[in-house]
Formats: sequence, C-alpha cells, structure tokens
Amino acid sequence: MRVEVSIRENGSRRVQMYCDQPSLTRQEFKDECDLGKIIRRFCKTREGQQALANAQGFIEGTRFEDVSSVPDFQTARNIINRGNAIFEALPAALRARFGNDAARFLDFTHDSRNLDELRKMGFAKPLKAVDPVSSTPPPKA
Repeated sequence: MRVEVSIRENGSRRVQMYCDQPSLTRQEFKDECDLGKIIRRFCKTREGQQALANAQGFIEGTRFEDVSSVPDFQTARNIINRGNAIFEALPAALRARFGNDAARFLDFTHDSRNLDELRKMGFAKPLKAVDPVSSTPPPKA
C-alpha cells in the first residue's frame, strides 16, 4: 500500500491511499450479504408470506379499520400506568402468584371460569343468597 500526502491550497492535508495488493474481500459471500436477495428468500417462507400479506393492505391502501374507540397514545399510557399501580398495590403473595405480571392477572380476571376464585379472593361480588320463601312458585289457580 502506498500513501501520498499533499497540501491543498487552503492549507488542509490531502491523504491518498493506493492499494497495490490483491483484495482480501471474499466474493463468494456476496449473495448472502445482498439485502435484496435476503428479502426475496424471506418472502418465499411461510413467515415471509404472512408478513407480505399483512403489508399488502397498507401498501395498496385497501386496509381500513375503525379506530375511533382507540384512545390516543398518552391516554393509553395513563391507563396502563394506572393498571400497573393498582397491581403493585396488591399483596406481594398475590402478585407472585401471577409472576409479578399485571397482564397475566388481568387475563385471569377476564376469564369467566375464574369467577368463583375471584369471589373467594374478594375481587368479584358474592352471589346473592336465595330466599327460599320468595323463590317458591305461586300457587296454581
């Protein structure tokens, strides 16, 4: 390698490097590093086909969704922060039962199969006691 240094008219240095030796770059890997070829290979996989199908609606402008009930980002963050604060206020043993994950706790509370357990924990209203007198059918006429 040869290096030439010269001074420009404005006083700055100009450094030029000339490589006289053969390149050490291994050209047999050029196809593996070509981003276009990587993307084309990915599009042929099942995951790539799904990603492409998801993107098509956005690209073509044919995908429309009703997001009128979705809050803005700040409101959504406030809801999440409030939920996390409420979860953190629960006893440590209860939080540990759900792996200290508020989302797992929320999923548990939204599953109707857990209603009896939620009542035992005090998170759901207890069943009303049935009055045997008022539950008897009226006499037949």
